Amino acid sequence: MTATLSISSIIGFILGLICSYLLYKFVLSKRNFKEVQSNILEHKQTEEFQSLLEVEFRKGIEEGEKRTLGKFALTYEPFIEVSDSFFKKTAEAGYTMQMFYSGLPIGDPMKRITKYEEKYKDENVKYLIDSVNGTLNNILLMVDPLGIPVKVNGNPKIEKKKTG
Repeated sequence: MTATLSISSIIGFILGLICSYLLYKFVLSKRNFKEVQSNILEHKQTEEFQSLLEVEFRKGIEEGEKRTLGKFALTYEPFIEVSDSFFKKTAEAGYTMQMFYSGLPIGDPMKRITKYEEKYKDENVKYLIDSVNGTLNNILLMVDPLGIPVKVNGNPKIEKKKTG
């Protein structure tokens, strides 16, 4: 009986040491956690950390803008409309533009007239075509740095209308 009593007191002593050691480690880790947490808070208030946050924020904004602009697409279609009446022949040259977002059209096609000839002759077709193509090339040069996909539908279609 004395042997079991001495063994149980030794086991109790060892368990007490283990429990006190674990309790010490727990309290020490809690102190270290608070110290680490206060160091992190101090670091977050430094100017260096704030500038890093700002740089990362700007990168995110720029990436979002690039993705959004990449979903837009523009389609240009040049045209020449020739109106033939009894007394005069006029011509309008320009383009229609349709904007798309993720493949879906936004609004109606927009029609722009870039050149108007009141006394039109059939020999001036090349001049009007060059005028429209020059305008479209200028548009392409302006839109290209933005990263928006642009599609130009070939040569202008020539429509003839008879009036009068």
